[in-house]
Amino acid sequence: MSATVKPQIPALALNVEDAAASLSMSWDTFKAHVMPDLRIAYVGRRKVIPVSELTRWLDEHAEAVR
Repeated sequence: MSATVKPQIPALALNVEDAAASLSMSWDTFKAHVMPDLRIAYVGRRKVIPVSELTRWLDEHAEAVR
């Protein structure tokens, strides 16, 4: 019998812990320096952060290295 392989579905939003980890920072640093600049979606009391918001934040805060 062959196993059915499900296609991997890309994440459109992350919970706050995964969002902090995706930027390689602690939750405390993320909360203090990143969260104030993000639009957040609420699902009940759960916060989810669109990946596009993380990408936007990173693009806006990136600096060229000379």
